[in-house]
Amino acid sequence: MIIYELINPHDPYTFEAPDAQVAALLCLLLGGGAYGADPDTDKEEDRWGLHIFSKGDDVEAEFQERWKMSIDTSMRTRKVELAAALRSFMIAGRAERAGIKAAMEACPTQEARDAFVATYEDKKRSSLTELAGRARDLADKVDALGDDDPATLVES
Repeated sequence: MIIYELINPHDPYTFEAPDAQVAALLCLLLGGGAYGADPDTDKEEDRWGLHIFSKGDDVEAEFQERWKMSIDTSMRTRKVELAAALRSFMIAGRAERAGIKAAMEACPTQEARDAFVATYEDKKRSSLTELAGRARDLADKVDALGDDDPATLVES
């Protein structure tokens, strides 16, 4: 897995994704093109498509040129990996991510883990924008999708 840092005007966030395509889907789903991502690798194939889009950019055309499929098709075919990437999303920079993950894994129950995460995020977040909670909500929506078009989630 590759650790990506979200490029955004809010707090530092990181997430794990298997490749740039899933990372780009996460950024598009979470920010509608307003967020980018910086991978912890210098491999060009892991970096493409992770920039912030400007108004007027043809995101669909650029995505299709790179991955030879539409955003909708990509979201459907990479649904499991996208939901996992959204669930890995946390308010933490690269340097602190491993420690936070270890603390979460040390929690004896899911309830204790959820309480730890809620307390940590409330203390850490300096913005009213609560992206980690939104990412978890979107992961549940992605999991629940049947044959519907996942791109409608961008509007949610």
